[in-house]
Amino acid sequence: MIVVEILIVSFFLIWGIATLFYQFRATEMYISIYNYFSLVPKWTFFAPIPKTTDYVLYYQDYDIDTDQVFDPVEIDLYGNETRFAITKLIWNPEKRPLKALTDMTSLLLKYKKKHRRKIDKNSLVLELYTPYIVLVNFVNNYAQPSSQNCKRRFLIYSTYGYFSTDDPTKTFESYFHEFD
Repeated sequence: MIVVEILIVSFFLIWGIATLFYQFRATEMYISIYNYFSLVPKWTFFAPIPKTTDYVLYYQDYDIDTDQVFDPVEIDLYGNETRFAITKLIWNPEKRPLKALTDMTSLLLKYKKKHRRKIDKNSLVLELYTPYIVLVNFVNNYAQPSSQNCKRRFLIYSTYGYFSTDDPTKTFESYFHEFD
């Protein structure tokens, strides 16, 4: 019984130390070599350039029978709450979906850049990455398919500021996936 307890404590101790070192650029590369399943978290509290880029999530359906690709549809992550409250300066759970999208997009872009050669050889390298799976699952459950025999993909666009006149730019485009 003591051996099991020692193994469990050792695992969490190593995981905690790895998490601590994963936050620093000097040691991040060494930890990421062994972080196959993204079990060691990377904490991101602020955007690299705060308040300059927002991400917008879209889904797009493809009808296999008619070989028709439908127009992308924006997914509303802002919620219905428009009223300002002073408590939102401290506690604002309505922003969690946006924060999750920002974090997952950041992880996807870093992963795609780091593993681009592997992804070019085998797309499953990207498709089995946890943030990719989470976004595919979210998008596939967001709305009913456009037709009976349909595939869906997600698209992430970048916008530059609230009052920007620039068109959004496509940041990430997934593969089409079947519904389960």
